[in-house]
Amino acid sequence: MGDAALLPPAMFRRPLFAVSNAVNTVVGMGVFGGLSLLPMHLQIVKGLSPGAAGLMLLPQTLGIIAGGRLCGPVVIRTGRHKGFLLLGLACMTGCALAFSRLSPDTSLWTTGLVTAVMGLGIGVCFQVMLLAIQASAPPGAMGAASASYTFFRQIGGTAGTAVYLSVLFALTGDRVADALHDAERTPEFGAALRDPAVADTPAARRLLSALRDGTAPDLDDSSFLDRLDPRLARPVLEGLSGALDTVFLIVTGVLATGLVLALFLKDARTTKDTKGKAA
Repeated sequence: MGDAALLPPAMFRRPLFAVSNAVNTVVGMGVFGGLSLLPMHLQIVKGLSPGAAGLMLLPQTLGIIAGGRLCGPVVIRTGRHKGFLLLGLACMTGCALAFSRLSPDTSLWTTGLVTAVMGLGIGVCFQVMLLAIQASAPPGAMGAASASYTFFRQIGGTAGTAVYLSVLFALTGDRVADALHDAERTPEFGAALRDPAVADTPAARRLLSALRDGTAPDLDDSSFLDRLDPRLARPVLEGLSGALDTVFLIVTGVLATGLVLALFLKDARTTKDTKGKAA
């Protein structure tokens, strides 16, 4: 179809369009794929309800709004995308690295602060990438350019979610089993096992059965952890947290890749035409 295609191939010969959408895809992998795991940490590792875990993502939403509102007018006025995009990506990469250090002992205040800063970086990146993609398109292809922004971001998010969940499910069993094996040698865990009031419960028997088999308990339904003595639940939470930390390290690498790609971005200088297209 040539130029009549829904996404004209000629647009990819424009460096600003091609690089922006490459970064857009990578950012989609990091944002939608990686942050889909944060509620899992909040609900299982920290023991929050689904509603409370959702509220913990509110700082991220506020950060996204603030980041877009602050940088958008400046980028439109100056036509300089690269510096803001690098700043946003650096912010996101650092926050993803901070997420990889989360543990059962990490306070909710710390998690909320990192989430807010991550949202600020996301807001800057999303706004700058959209403006860069629009600025790179001829007037007749503005609709296709704007649609490509969502298209490539969703592709990245879908691929990222599939990859990260696969890695998480592959790691969790071994990490939890190893944590339980190490916990057997601790006095706190042993004391809990010797206490009949603790060990003779359905949740504890489920855990002990897995311990005897040298495997991790079935975590498809993790609600039994709420009924388990904290001393027995601790190694399960640590194992799951360790698996999540590894996934967030992968997210950090993905976002760092986006940061490198953004170095090849060329600014669209301030011109009347650029302002009109960005608007």
